[in-house]
Amino acid sequence: MTPGALAAELTPPIRQILDTFRDYVVVLDAERNILFVNSRFEEKRVLPDRDKIVNEPFFGAVDSFAAFRDEESFRTAFDLALEQRKEQFVPFLGHESKSGEKHYDFTIAPIFSSKDLIGYVLIFQSLTKLLDEMSDNLEVVTAMAHTLKNVVNNIATEIAHFRQARDDAVLDTVFIELHRIEKLVENIDRLGQRRAPTKTRFLLSTLVSNLRSHYASSFRREIQADIDAQLTLNADEGQIDAVLTNLIDNALEASQPGDKVNVQGTTAGGLAIITISNSGCLVEESILARLNAGEPFVSTKSMRGKGAGLGYYVSKRIVEGLYGGKLIISNDVENTAVIVTLELPLDRA
Repeated sequence: MTPGALAAELTPPIRQILDTFRDYVVVLDAERNILFVNSRFEEKRVLPDRDKIVNEPFFGAVDSFAAFRDEESFRTAFDLALEQRKEQFVPFLGHESKSGEKHYDFTIAPIFSSKDLIGYVLIFQSLTKLLDEMSDNLEVVTAMAHTLKNVVNNIATEIAHFRQARDDAVLDTVFIELHRIEKLVENIDRLGQRRAPTKTRFLLSTLVSNLRSHYASSFRREIQADIDAQLTLNADEGQIDAVLTNLIDNALEASQPGDKVNVQGTTAGGLAIITISNSGCLVEESILARLNAGEPFVSTKSMRGKGAGLGYYVSKRIVEGLYGGKLIISNDVENTAVIVTLELPLDRA
């Protein structure tokens, strides 16, 4: 298939199918000229006349898509997609659309025929609307997430067994990507859960030790820890495990392989205080404010093609909503590090 052949593939039946999508869809050729814009743009009055920008260079008409992202963000996302030769999931940050909605996700999928780039598919979806729909259908969402989680777990288990016999970078990448999908599904699942914690008493040091072993064996990443040996929590161990896993995952994904990730645990003033820190980067103050305000779909990793912005949000809901604690993220400018501080009342945890 030649690079110009993608236009021929957009037959009337294909265009009709794309017009039925509830998401916003744009198809570009290899030179990033606009081949097709689906009807969703006109229905929601994002574009008054979609045909006017067909055959125009995407970046010549980029203002038409300003409701979703700015030009610099688009260019960065294109570069990432080509660099990794795979779909990029980029949560929308720091912008309010002309329609008044916030939080669009943006997916860019380069299309290859053999080794030749022949075009791109861009998809935009309102995550605010998605969250509203999820809230209205919690039981359905939870059931779907539970089913999907089982499928992902089974695949991950098979790949983990295969990895033991081979030292393969591709398998490592697939395993890590599956872990990200697994955590996303688990967090969606937890959004639909309303059960009270099933509390038991357990040592935080034991839980963290198990997590360190997991990351060392499965992801070849070392987590440093300094936990008060006597620090005992009276909490739902599964929920605390999920919180710490989300926060450690965030720290690892936001850092480079050689950067340090530390977990510390102590007590002070009737509180269990747990910190997770990673070195090598800082987070924009505007992003910190939104995370600490409990806003969903905010990610510190957006332009790396990682992160849906649910892990911290779900963790904050668990810590503050179920345990009356606090979860705060901050910068340590002096040490170029990001610190997440989790406070749990000992009389309630």
